[in-house]
Amino acid sequence: MADIDPRISKNLTAQNDEYYNSIEDQHSKGAISLTIGAKAYQEAMHECISEKKSQLFKKAAHWYEISAQLGNGQAATNLGYMYQFGRLGTKDMEEAARWYEIGSGLGNEEACYKLGDCYYYASGKPHDAEQAYQWYCKANYLARKHCDYKNPEDNAVIGSIYLRLATSIEHGAGDFENEDRLAAAYQLYKSAEQQLRAAEYGGITWYRKQLEKAREGVQRTEQYRSPDEVFDF
Repeated sequence: MADIDPRISKNLTAQNDEYYNSIEDQHSKGAISLTIGAKAYQEAMHECISEKKSQLFKKAAHWYEISAQLGNGQAATNLGYMYQFGRLGTKDMEEAARWYEIGSGLGNEEACYKLGDCYYYASGKPHDAEQAYQWYCKANYLARKHCDYKNPEDNAVIGSIYLRLATSIEHGAGDFENEDRLAAAYQLYKSAEQQLRAAEYGGITWYRKQLEKAREGVQRTEQYRSPDEVFDF
């Protein structure tokens, strides 16, 4: 989930969106509506009264959809998360996959790896390990262009992508010989571990299970590490 942009949020509250200007939002490519949605989402996550929580999640989805319509890939991705985790009622993986597909089409790396997950785990999409791998590769390509390796949230995204690439390659995806495959998987698991650990040090603690999986992958493939060969992904 994207953070609230402090340059915008100072003029907004969850109760009062009178400062919203659709023309400015168009010029910002949905950054304003994304920020309003993110603010409502964060408030919903801290709300204890179920009725208010539900209203805030609906508000978040409303603004995310406006933002996505203006071409904001993060907003589309956030909607995918909302449907995946049942923030609007019951979980709906087909609708989640639809929004991840929209987000990936708008160039969002998170949407790409989440769409890859839909194919890998047959959740909202038919199982297709090769299709999943291609989406993980695209996510990696976009992350290289967009992500800041000094930003903990971006560390979490990059680490998540590396973990998925490593898992896919270890289990047969990509064009690798046997030992090269496991050496490549090791390199990616190790990189995933480093990025997810950096995210945790930066306060992003909800990726801890992924960090554990990366460490397990390192242990499984460490014997195949190739100090003389570095794979470029």
